[in-house]
Amino acid sequence: PWRDANNDERLDKFNGLLLLANLDKAFDLGFISFENSGKVMVSSHLEKPEILGITDGMSFHVNREHEKYLKHHRMTLFKGR
Repeated sequence: PWRDANNDERLDKFNGLLLLANLDKAFDLGFISFENSGKVMVSSHLEKPEILGITDGMSFHVNREHEKYLKHHRMTLFKGR
């Protein structure tokens, strides 16, 4: 999380994603994450993700520089499938 990052990580433009509010909240709570390919990962703990507009086909373009932050998110915050 940004609050746990060091100053270099906080200033890194790749340590963050511009998401809609519903996706941002789900991401922050660990209900969704993203593979290095950019494909959304949806936790089985999130009931009815479609209500939030979350679908399995969602993805975004991941720059190589995003990957270490996404990996950290998947390992520490994501609630798994």
